[in-house]
Amino acid sequence: MAVASPAAVDPRRHAVRILLVATIVTVVLAWQPIHTLVQQQGQINKIASAIDTLNRQRAALEEQSRALENPDAIAALARQQYQLVRENQQLVQVLPNAKAGVNGIDAADPANDPLVSPTNVMSLTPHQGLGKVSGLQGGGYWSRLRHTLEFWR
Repeated sequence: MAVASPAAVDPRRHAVRILLVATIVTVVLAWQPIHTLVQQQGQINKIASAIDTLNRQRAALEEQSRALENPDAIAALARQQYQLVRENQQLVQVLPNAKAGVNGIDAADPANDPLVSPTNVMSLTPHQGLGKVSGLQGGGYWSRLRHTLEFWR
């Protein structure tokens, strides 16, 4: 019977270990550039969607600008949005109907409205996004630690 000597098995194990270490080193070294590319692609996508939104707004403003080339449209806009009137005209505002026991002047006073239910009040934690540092919205502890240690950038 032929028995394999330990010396014949040892070079194979040594080659497997070297291959394993080389693979691990390659993965570790390739992780940072790949991770950076993925983050940059995400930023590019966000910026592209912002550009699309701005292009739609620009198109709407150009359409509104073309519509306002007509003097009648300008006058209508001035009357509707800014309560402007032509010369020798007067602006009359009609107040809402008087409530029982309230005269016409006090009818528009918001203090006369009923109280608001606490369930209809906005959240008591305003400005939730103010404490966040840009770029650190997700990821947790390791992301914050990595961001802190990236002082060489």
